[in-house]
Amino acid sequence: MNYAEIAVDFPDNSQRTYTYKVPGNLTLDVGDLVWVPFGTRILCGIVFYFTNDHDIDEEIIKYVISKINDGPYFDTKKLDLIKQISEYYRVSFFSAASLFFPPNAFSKISTIFHSVNEDKIRGYKFSKIEKKLINIVNTNKKIKKSN
Repeated sequence: MNYAEIAVDFPDNSQRTYTYKVPGNLTLDVGDLVWVPFGTRILCGIVFYFTNDHDIDEEIIKYVISKINDGPYFDTKKLDLIKQISEYYRVSFFSAASLFFPPNAFSKISTIFHSVNEDKIRGYKFSKIEKKLINIVNTNKKIKKSN
């Protein structure tokens, strides 16, 4: 199993990475920007390095969701500089890395609800609130969920 150590966009001001599993169908490089699950949220992260060793319970390690951009976004020299900035100013790796991002380097995930094929849901027993939501979506065609 291949694991990636990823600096996550989470304001904890610790100079650390989090361990994630790399799915077999996803090719990652050091310096890639990725989407990862973090608690109940999905956050941006930066791949700092790969490892096969960890001391974490295998059951709680989550998978990287996807790459954000074609990459890698950072080379190893820039990642070393990011670590130095992080340690000197006592900020997270991701906060230090954000100094190098151009505006709109990555976008937030948007959830859009849209109508499905009526035949697929015919016969299903929906609650009153579910029926109301289905009617709203059908009326508006697409609804963007606010974060």
